[in-house]
Order: sequence, then C-alpha cells, then structure tokens
Amino acid sequence: MKSQARVVIIGGGINGCSLLYHLTKLGWTDVTLVEKNELTSGSTWLAAGNVVQWTPNRCNSRLHKYSIELYRGLEAETGHQTGWQTTGSLRLATTAERMDEYRYVLSKDHALGIDCSLIDPDEAKSLFPFMHTNGLVGAMHHILDGHCDPAGTTMALATAARRAGATISRFNRVTDLTHTIGGDWKVHTEKGDIICEIVVNAGGLWADRIAAMVGVYLPTMPIEHHHVLFEDLPEIETLEEELASLRDPDVPFYLRKEGNSLLVGPYESDCKAWSANGVAWDWAQMDLPVDLERIQQYILHLMDRVPMLKDAGLKHIRNGPITYTPDGQQLLGPVHGVPNFYCLAGCNFGITQAGGVGKYLAEWIVEGEPSIDLSSLDPRRFGTWTTKAYTVAKAHEAYRLQY
Repeated sequence: MKSQARVVIIGGGINGCSLLYHLTKLGWTDVTLVEKNELTSGSTWLAAGNVVQWTPNRCNSRLHKYSIELYRGLEAETGHQTGWQTTGSLRLATTAERMDEYRYVLSKDHALGIDCSLIDPDEAKSLFPFMHTNGLVGAMHHILDGHCDPAGTTMALATAARRAGATISRFNRVTDLTHTIGGDWKVHTEKGDIICEIVVNAGGLWADRIAAMVGVYLPTMPIEHHHVLFEDLPEIETLEEELASLRDPDVPFYLRKEGNSLLVGPYESDCKAWSANGVAWDWAQMDLPVDLERIQQYILHLMDRVPMLKDAGLKHIRNGPITYTPDGQQLLGPVHGVPNFYCLAGCNFGITQAGGVGKYLAEWIVEGEPSIDLSSLDPRRFGTWTTKAYTVAKAHEAYRLQY
C-alpha cells in the first residue's frame, strides 16, 4: 500500500471508481482509492443497473447523458465486460397533466441534445408489446437509455484507472482522518497511514460516518428498496430484439428485461429507513429482510399493465439500502470549512449518475471548477440547521416522491 498520494478516495463503489478513473483521464495518476471490503460491496452490489436520462433538472440531465456516453464505449476501451445494453425506455402517462410534464421535459432535453420524443399509446405498445394500453394517454421515449452490470462496469472503471497509474487498496478500512499542521491529510487505515493533499468522501452507505471523522454532519439516510425478478417467461425468451424498459410514475415502478425474465422495482409510499444511526462497518454484500406486504400492491398494479405476469412465479426478491438526502439530490463538491475535503455522496441513482459525478467532480478537483453548473448539488446547501430528525423525515419523503 502507498504511504503517500495526491488524492485519496474513500469508498470503492461505482462512484468512487468513476472519480478515480476520471482523475487519471485529467492527468492525475498519483491517486489511490481505499475500500474497506471488496469493490462494489455496498449499494453498488445490490443495484438493478438501470441507466436512464429522465430527470426534471438540467444539471442531472447532463450527468445522466454523459454516463450513457461513457458506458457505451467502456467495454471496448477497457476490455472488461460491462453488460451494457441500449434498450430505450418508456415513461407512461395516464393523465393529461402527466403529458404536460413530459412536454416540459422534452423541451429541456432537446435543448441538451438528448434523443427523446413523445409517442402515442400504439407506438408505446410497439416498443413494449406485452402491456395493455387501457387508460394510457401517451408516453415519453428516451432512445439511448439502457442498463448495465453494476459490478462489471465498476471493475472496468477500476481497471482503466489502475492501468493509468492509480492504486486501489481493498479490505482496508479507513479508521480516522487527521488534518496536519502542514496542511496535508493523514488518512489512518487498518494497513497504515497515507499522507495526501486531498481527501474525497465517496463512502456511500458509510459516507456519514466518514464525514463525522472531520466533525461534519452529512445528511444522508439509507432507505430500503426492493426489486423483484420473475421466473423465466417464454414470451421474453423468444424475443429477437431488445425490449424497452417501462416506468409508470403514477404507480410507481420500473420494469425491464433481465435475462429471459422481467425485473421490477417499486417505490412504495410506506418506505422504511435502515440503520438510521449508522451502518455497521462490517456490513457488505448482504440482502436485507424482504417485506412482501409492503410492495405487493405495486406488483398487482404492474400486473394490470403487463397481464402475462399474473401467472408468473417469482425467482427472487431482493431488498437493499439506497442512500438518500433530504432533497433526493447528490452531495457533490468541497465541504465547507474543511480544506481539501470533498464529498461524493447521496447518489440514490448511483449507476445512472456515476459517470457524470466522476467526470465533473474530477474537473472541480483538478481545474478548480467543473465545466457545468453543479450548484444545485453543492453539499453547502445544507447548513448547521440540518438535524438527524429532519434528514430522516425528508429522506423518506424524497423516496416516496422519487417518481
């Protein structure tokens, strides 16, 4: 393990590895990433892998758009399998008001060069032929959306960063942080200390515990999220083309092809925080207990839209934690009052956002400012008035209102 580096990134999920990769792309190769377990062993390991461009604001639109550009070519660049599939995605509208929302998003997306359109119910059915169109007013179609293997994509980013000269220290927990009299950081780890100029907190589920080491309260909260894989479906097995993913914000759920079956993830209103007082350091690659009663009504609504699922069995149900902030937006940038200490946390759409947050935070670190406006994600938007009770309440609200 190196004892000195210019930058130390704490956390080996897809976001930390993306930042490591992008720092090397900007010429900073004296960088190291420290991970307490295996890469991807937190929320990345449990992610469904969806990568979509839908978002109501311009900042996140740019992050998502860049992520897709990156992932589409990452396997060819690195030789490491990422599982990327361009499928396109449909966002359904069952009310005129929802279509009005889509018209707003369409104008914003076209201004940013995002390939999308509004389509009628028949066009939507041609892209997802297994759904009923009853009650459907129309849909929004993002053409270049897709999905990837989260672990494979993370490993590809890590591989490319290593080849460029970056180092990664796995199974090595950071135990404390000290700001030295000379202005450097001393990162205390289980395998020894690392002296560095800049520290980045990309700790994911543990980002709040990392922030506490420097006396900062980070308003993040793990919220449970289920996704369900149905048993193999003959209709999916005989498909010759990719199937667009499907979302209905008024249920709400996402649904996409996974192998010879379909994978669904609901966003239930009766959501639940997990380990609100801090995730144990030794937690890694584990499912949380399933609460089928909490999600069953959403699965039943989905079956009304996709009737062939009524006779399908369930292959598995997975429940895992996703980190939310009080407004559902990432915490990205320098931490106020703590010199040369950056935050990359609260990425509840981690796979979709990872390419963009890595690129633009790398610019912020190397060049002094990002090439796009990231002020809406600046962690300084939450001041000392932000309490744990506020974070818990608002993180639940952010999850409920995700769609």
